Parts: sequence; structure tokens; C-alpha cells
Amino acid sequence: MSGERLGARGTIFAGDGLASEKCRVLLDGLGEFGAIVVDAETNRILDINTTALALLGAKRDEVIGRDHNQFVSPTGQECSSAADSGKVVDPSEWVLCRSDGTSIPILKSVLQIEVYDRKALLESIVDISDRKKAEENLRRSAFFDSLTGLANRALFVDRLEHCILRAQREKEFLFSVLLLDLDRFKFLNERLGHEVGEQTLVAVADRVKKALRDVDTVAIQTDTTHTLARMGDDKFIILLEGVHRNEDVVRVAQRIQALFDQPLEVNGQEIFTSASVGIATYNKKNTSAEAMLRDADIALYRARNQGRGSYVVFDEVMHAQAVERMTLELDLRRAVEREQFSLVFQPIVSLISDRITGVEALARWKHPERGTMLPKDFIPIAEEIGLIVPIGLFVLREACRQMQLWQEQFPSDPPLTVAVNLSSLQVRQPDLAAKVKDILRETGLAPGSLHLEITESVLLENDRHTVGTLRKLKKQGIRLHMDDFGTGYSSLSYLHQFPIDVLKVDRTFIKKLNEDSGKSGLVGSIMAMARNKGMGVIAEGIETDAQLECLKEMECELGQGFYLARPKKVRAMGKLLSRQNG
Repeated sequence: MSGERLGARGTIFAGDGLASEKCRVLLDGLGEFGAIVVDAETNRILDINTTALALLGAKRDEVIGRDHNQFVSPTGQECSSAADSGKVVDPSEWVLCRSDGTSIPILKSVLQIEVYDRKALLESIVDISDRKKAEENLRRSAFFDSLTGLANRALFVDRLEHCILRAQREKEFLFSVLLLDLDRFKFLNERLGHEVGEQTLVAVADRVKKALRDVDTVAIQTDTTHTLARMGDDKFIILLEGVHRNEDVVRVAQRIQALFDQPLEVNGQEIFTSASVGIATYNKKNTSAEAMLRDADIALYRARNQGRGSYVVFDEVMHAQAVERMTLELDLRRAVEREQFSLVFQPIVSLISDRITGVEALARWKHPERGTMLPKDFIPIAEEIGLIVPIGLFVLREACRQMQLWQEQFPSDPPLTVAVNLSSLQVRQPDLAAKVKDILRETGLAPGSLHLEITESVLLENDRHTVGTLRKLKKQGIRLHMDDFGTGYSSLSYLHQFPIDVLKVDRTFIKKLNEDSGKSGLVGSIMAMARNKGMGVIAEGIETDAQLECLKEMECELGQGFYLARPKKVRAMGKLLSRQNG
């Protein structure tokens, strides 16, 4: 038996490791593929090519004669050994166990051959690590958020649907959904930049995950009983399983909100934020994941309206209100298409001459079923769904057109002016200045006769675009008013950064003007400081003679309020102006 050696269990091997010339040809012919020859009866390795050795990270003498199963293992679906079946095996996924203890995924094909009249198996193997990584990346992109690593909406909905099916089978099983929204994140993102915004989201995700683990209420995404996910933008959502009382869920919501008592550290700076939470607990009426998400979203909307850092538990009353709101949204869209809006005008009066110097244009919605609706009942909705832009342009055009007619009918020196409110969304429109210029040209109204009113929230955004837009409007000759001054966070020292001409002191200060000396002192200080900075002042909400007299003593130039004149339709306003000019 020259040139041969006796292997384990009497298996015959070629002295150089090649079982036969036939094997040599086959192994060499496989080229870049790994190849292993296995004795079909003993499952011992007869030979192996250099490609397979490189994949194993082993030397030939460490492999030849060893049990095949020591190096090649099934992934779970295949049989424990190719030799067990005695048949040709189509390409399937296996695991190659390397000499350093690591493993790599492979694709293995098996072909039956004969070596010295003994049945053998020729395995060709291919490293599919790159393909498996790509598949894993694809899977993660489909079910996990790339920024935070949390489960994404698709995976969350899938787990939520499983909970619903379980609850339908098991009457005692209950679960809840907590939808979190970071307060003022959009402002933070625009003010500090997109990169800081993303890092803030990652910091929030990490803090919530850690807190939920620490309190042993919810595990991270890999836990099969609870799920924390990112729903997109600045919204996160938690699926709490096995809860029995709303009080337990509320405690979790409170614990999460308490996380934001301390600032987040992002890129070397402290970020202060808070979270509003909407809570929906499963009931038999929830037959789909989307229904539960809708309920949580309705509760979240209510929480945001209550103020930053609030939480609300969904109930059926909210559902009815949500249906009502959806109906109103649909009606509002139709109203824009059918131009169901009109204007009323409230006089702005000189407190020195008692003459009307201008008017403020106020929108009214002529709803076909509800009657005339005030701005407070539809403007917030219009802002949320983006309809404030077309509504605002309608109001602006009609106000300018009407004022031009009044100026022709009732000439005065200086001419009458019209004030129109702008929302923050309108100011953020890149073409606002151009649109205003077009409307002035179309209606023939002089730019100096148009006063645009903005709120403090617009200035709080303080981005380049907002400042640039305001300066473009100012350059056209339009005057800018700060509406509701004193209700937000602005200060006169802060206002110098913006081209503001007039401050409108909010009605809350005027209301107790003659009752609260502190209010009187504050209004007096505002007027004095405004004059020093070259700004005018308009007192809003004058409702009594005592308030009027107090403002006159302070030498306030302009006033507006029900005591002076209520908002009037076009014809009534025309008659008032006619009497003044008569």
C-alpha cells in the first residue's frame, strides 16, 4: 500500500492529502470556490483546496482526517450532515466554523463522487458574508430606524397588530400605546441646525431606553414583550404589554416626562426640551393598529394644546371631537376652493384727535351650516394643515382692494391704513415679499398704507429667512407691527434686531389698567421705551372709559377695542368713515 496511509476507522487517504487524481482535477477546477472532499460513510474529510483552507484559517494537516461536522454546521433547517442523506444536495446556506472560533455564512453545494471505489461527497463552498450583511442591512432599513437604531413604524405596527390579535383571544390581556412628541423640536432644529437636531433625537432615544430598562417597565426593541420605536421626525412610541390600569400607564408617562427635567448634552452644549404624551389603551373597539395609533395621536394633539410637557389619556369624547375636527378640516378645504371668506374691519383710533386713522382687517368664515365663524375657531386649524397661506393671501388682497376704494372715497392726510395679520407659516414662505408686492401693484394701494402684523412667535424663530423676509417687506415701504406684545418672551432690547415699527400692547395689560398699579406701570414703561427706540404704540382691547382715560394720560397715541368701535362689515365701516369725513 505504497504512498498511502491508514486514516481513522480504516479510511484510506493518499499520502499527499489528495484522495485520487480525479479529486485533484475536481478541486483545481473549482478555482475561487472552496472545495472539500468528504468520505460519505465516515464523514471524515479526505481533501480540501487552498481556498477552503483560507476560509477556515487552518493548515491542511489540521483538517485532513477530521470530522466534517467540526467545520461545517447547518443553519438550522438542513440535516446535520450532507452524508446523512446520501444524495446530491442543492445549494443551501450553512455555517463554516473557523479555527479562531469565529464563523462565517456559506453557500454549499454537494456532488456525489467515487474515490477508490468508495462513495465520497465533493462540497463546493462560497463565502456569502457580504450578501448576508447586505440582507441584514436591508432588513434593518425595513424594520429599524437608521438614526436611532430603534424599531421603526413598520415593525411597531406589526407588533401592535400581534397584540391586538392576542387581546382578541385572551380577554385578560391588555396593552397601551404611548405616543411621545418633543415640544418645540422644529424650532430647535431650525435654530441650531439639522445635525444638532439629529444628535438630539439620538440622545432622547438613549435616555428613554435607559430609563425604561432601569424602572423595569419596558425593555428595548429586542424585548419580545415591549417595544420602543421612532415613528418619524421627533415622535417616539412605546408599546406597553400586560398593563391592567390606566394609572400604571400614566406613571410611565410621568416617568418619561421627568427625564427631560435635566438638559440633554449634545455636541458639547446643553439642550432643554420636554415631551407631550398621548396615551391609548386597548379596548374591544380597536380592531386595527391604525385605529390605536389614531387614538394615541388624538390624545397627543390634546396634550400639546394643554401646554408643553403634558399627557392625555384618550377617551371616546376625544374621538367624537376628532371626528368633528376632521369634518371641519374638510369643510375648510372646500371653503378655500369656494371662497367662503369675508372681511370685517375694526377701527384704529387716534387717542389724541379721536379720529379713525386706519382699520384692522379680520377674517370671517361664512360656513353654510354653522353660520359665521370667528378666526379663533378656524385659523389654528388652517395653520396646522397649511391652508393659512391661501386664506392669508385672500385676506391680504381683499383688505388692500377695499382700503384703496376707501382712500378714493374718503381722502385724508395722512391716508387711511389697513393692518393685516400674518401667521408664522406665511412669514416662512420664501415668496411672501414678492406676493405682497404683486398684490399692492394689482390693487393700487401704496405700500405705506399697508401694515402687517406679526406675533412674537415669529420673532422667536429668529432665523435668517424670517429676518430677510421682514427686511424685504420693510424695504418696500410696508410698516410692521408686533401684535399681542407682552404675552410671549420678547423684550424691547431683543426687538432692535428686527425692523418693527409699532408695538401693539396686549389686551391682558389693558384690561386691568386702572385696577392694578403694576399693570399701569408696565404699560407706561413699554410706551416710554418704545418711543426711545422710535417705535409707535397701539393699545389693544380698550373696553371701558376708565381704560381710555388712563391711556390718554400716558399719552398713548393709538387705541383699538370694543369701547371705541366693534369690528364692522364693509358697508357699516363705510358709513362710519363717511360720517367722520362729513
